[in-house]
Amino acid sequence: NDAALVYSDDHGKTWQVGAVDSIKFPAGGTFTQKPQEITVTELADGSVYAGARDQGGTAVGNRSFAISRDGGKSFSTPFQAIPDLVTPTVQGAVLRLERPGQDRILFSSPADTDRRRWMTIRSSYDNGREWENATQGTRITSDWSGYSDMVQISDRWARTTEIGLMYEGGAVDARDEIRFARFNEDYLGWRNPAG
Repeated sequence: NDAALVYSDDHGKTWQVGAVDSIKFPAGGTFTQKPQEITVTELADGSVYAGARDQGGTAVGNRSFAISRDGGKSFSTPFQAIPDLVTPTVQGAVLRLERPGQDRILFSSPADTDRRRWMTIRSSYDNGREWENATQGTRITSDWSGYSDMVQISDRWARTTEIGLMYEGGAVDARDEIRFARFNEDYLGWRNPAG
């Protein structure tokens, strides 16, 4: 029941096991968290934000996160639950936008509380401490949807920041097809997260 990062300091030629967070099994109890399917983004101060799917822990919610301040070699904070970032149990992606202006991290995942549907982008403006709720986020599709990943398409000095989202989606099942959505930051709008 470990969550780990693997990192490279030579542009992918060699890789090392880095940060590992072992969640202890309490005697006579269950794991409070089971972080897995970790996605990472670099924060403005160079720290690594590791967001994880939480599978079957007893903590509230299905998302957790940890921080690494040494490039992924170790976690400076253990994984902790994000009860306000409500999702079904599913992999999600995080992306910090690189552009002038207010800091913004995006999170992509289905937003229905217990089913894999309603792919939605939610934002944090404070390094992942508070997130937009499902209503405040921007819904990309009302279809079934599952795993996702994001990339910033435009360079950091572009007039409008463009984002690409690749995700599982379909009218019948979340795994019907792989879809790609392209949108800009204006499409997402700006909202104050409920926290």
